[in-house]
Amino acid sequence: MKVAFTHPYSWPEVRRGAERIVVESARALAARGHDVTILTAGSTPQRSHQDGVTSVKLRRLFDSPARHEAWFAARIVPYLIVNRFDVIHSMMPRDAVSAIWTRRLGLARHRTLYDEMGNPWKWYWADLPDRRARERVVQSVDVYGCMSRYSLGVLEKEWHRTGVLIPGGVSLSGFAIAPERAAQPTILFSGAFAEPLPDLMGHCAAKIGMIEDRGQQGPAKCRVGGGDLFSLVPNRQPKPIAQ
Repeated sequence: MKVAFTHPYSWPEVRRGAERIVVESARALAARGHDVTILTAGSTPQRSHQDGVTSVKLRRLFDSPARHEAWFAARIVPYLIVNRFDVIHSMMPRDAVSAIWTRRLGLARHRTLYDEMGNPWKWYWADLPDRRARERVVQSVDVYGCMSRYSLGVLEKEWHRTGVLIPGGVSLSGFAIAPERAAQPTILFSGAFAEPLPDLMGHCAAKIGMIEDRGQQGPAKCRVGGGDLFSLVPNRQPKPIAQ
């Protein structure tokens, strides 16, 4: 099967969940014998072939995320038409719309899959610049993927359509399972700290209190990690994990 992943942000220039998922999923599909291409964008244009995966990286022209995502969605249309993919797996709404419309206009015959990284709440989408693209995707994409059963429930409640469960997964070659649990109960929060968050420290403190109330071994602790964590803390040097 000929599969394309589309995402306007590329690993390792952008280190978030979706970028990692694209790379690891592409490698896994290629290892199973599929013909896999990643269409993405970054600071330097590049075409490469590694681990059985062809990567086409377009040069990013706009700093604004909204303008960049719209530009990328238009820019990949020729690739979607010419390469005759069987499946287009999109990670952002606007490139998913490109995949949907190239098929609907009879320019290609691929199936479309959109991978939702969050929860498709209508109230959350209302103020987003790509709201209309998101609504088009939820109405028209062939397969709407969600990362959790909770997210699937939101999809069914808010948009009255079904989806499929597509967990993020972990590459066990890079993240080996520890031989035993840590002696001290530990909570890890990892995410993008520049995005609006609830009271993270209060949430961690509550979880720690729950663990300690259950009498589990040792005092509990919370660790937080994120690529942009130290951008919020002046005069601090970045480290992989902040405790």
